Amino acid sequence: MFDSQTSELLREAPSFPSLNSRILPELLTHHYAQLVSARLSGNVNVEIENLDSHWSLERIADAYETIASIEEDLTLKRASAFVAGTARLLIFRGNRYLLDGERFFPIDRESVDSSTAAVVLFLAAEQYADAFEAVSLMPSPKGPYEFIVLHNDIKDLALGRLNDILLRSSVWRQRVKHESYTLSERALNTLTATLIEGIELLAADIMSEPVLDTLSGKYSRAQEAFSHVIELSYRSNSVREANLNTTYPGPAHLASLLLSTANALEGAAITKLPPPTGADNVFWKKWLRFRANNTPYIWPNHREAIRNQFYQTGQSAVLVLPTGAGKTTVSVLKIAGTLARGKKVVFLVPTHALVEQLTEDLQTIFPKEEFDLDVSNDYDSIFVEGNQLQSIEVMTPERCLAMLSYSPDSFSNVGLLVFDECHILSSESGKLRRSLDGMLCLLAFCAATPEADLLFLSAMLKNGRQFANWISDLTNRPCHSVDLLWKPSRQARGVIVYHEGEIRSAERRALEKQHDLNIANRKVAKGLREAARREIRLTPHMVWGLQNNWLPTSSVAFTKILDEQIVGI
Repeated sequence: MFDSQTSELLREAPSFPSLNSRILPELLTHHYAQLVSARLSGNVNVEIENLDSHWSLERIADAYETIASIEEDLTLKRASAFVAGTARLLIFRGNRYLLDGERFFPIDRESVDSSTAAVVLFLAAEQYADAFEAVSLMPSPKGPYEFIVLHNDIKDLALGRLNDILLRSSVWRQRVKHESYTLSERALNTLTATLIEGIELLAADIMSEPVLDTLSGKYSRAQEAFSHVIELSYRSNSVREANLNTTYPGPAHLASLLLSTANALEGAAITKLPPPTGADNVFWKKWLRFRANNTPYIWPNHREAIRNQFYQTGQSAVLVLPTGAGKTTVSVLKIAGTLARGKKVVFLVPTHALVEQLTEDLQTIFPKEEFDLDVSNDYDSIFVEGNQLQSIEVMTPERCLAMLSYSPDSFSNVGLLVFDECHILSSESGKLRRSLDGMLCLLAFCAATPEADLLFLSAMLKNGRQFANWISDLTNRPCHSVDLLWKPSRQARGVIVYHEGEIRSAERRALEKQHDLNIANRKVAKGLREAARREIRLTPHMVWGLQNNWLPTSSVAFTKILDEQIVGI
């Protein structure tokens, strides 16, 4: 269920005397296997069996959520938040139809809704894809208008729709109805409003936008608002020589989780990236703010590439990312930096279908009406006398080679070549002609534009460091190898199996039935008769791999996925 890097993140969580954190990836995957098996059996609500008599999912979630709330060590805090978020999500998936119709969502005075806690915990762990998934499970908000706004703000924070939070901030306070609430209810609403203000401050900071006038002005940072909620939620007062303790653990706990989230997201804001050397700072900041409208956070694996200076001027790089890990998302940072220097970009993809798809994607990321840039894949236009390459040209290596042969001077202002699926350069790819054309294209480009940076992308390259060293020798400039193994998706591997004894019994019944029918019909059928086929009745089970591969073979789980038998397999 978890790739190797995500498994290591889980194992970084602290251990307990009766729970070794090294087994957390296998334990959580086993719980997930039980949930999926129960759902395949047709059970809507699932009471997941406790695999460990001491550590149920609820206990895992409670223990690690507490650590995520109070731990100061950032590594332990992030790992604990991810463990707790995963456990909360599994709990909610198993019992999502058993919601209490009386309590408020996403918080009440005593507690935080499990799905809401999962979303915020994933954000605190910087696992944005998991937070995105958890948002789809959040129930509809219930309670005063402040609760609805809080629900929408948390949802938009996870989805990266920070502008929606800021737009809502300018109007929602005018719509609050001052009804006849009790003193306790008014206090809860006020704490909720302060949580909202903290999220609004966080959104403005991540988007590098000024704070709106509609806010109270009491806090300069999101952390101050969340800390104040925690302080206000636990009060002790003396009344007529008696001590009166007032507590609001629900808002306090959500505030502590949001405090961890604020600290994590501040370092992930794309708008705070410094420009590469030689870039126009105005263009760079404008593009970052535009990009943040849809992608405000830099994923942890992309930050590793940034730490390796891949988007800096004069730096080439080989990025190896699994499918779905954001190759386009990370490569556009290098493209934007090149465009900010007034240079052009050539983006190579292996097929014409990908040329069309990528052209549309880049036209959305660098719209002409915003940046006066043209993204083109019009191969024939270069053969018209006087025509030049557009700001971004998308093409196949074969077409690029033809253009380099016909008009190498057209590439004089190109500052970056992006080569997607660069593993096709290897003769071992199985397509020798394509490999030769790709290699000739690369060599011709380096000869025509020796000062341009090179960015190679692949999900399948096995010798990234060796390849980067060769590029460095070829260009006489640095080329970094960045192997980013982290995957945003969670995939549990399973194989459907049947008991050997059950198979033999079904086979014997079918053969006996076939024999009787052959005698009755005085004819030997070429295939298995339908009545004999119905004698094959088997109960399906699943063998699940609990690690990111099937080794060791002892790390598996065995579950039944249907209560009834399948007939006529």
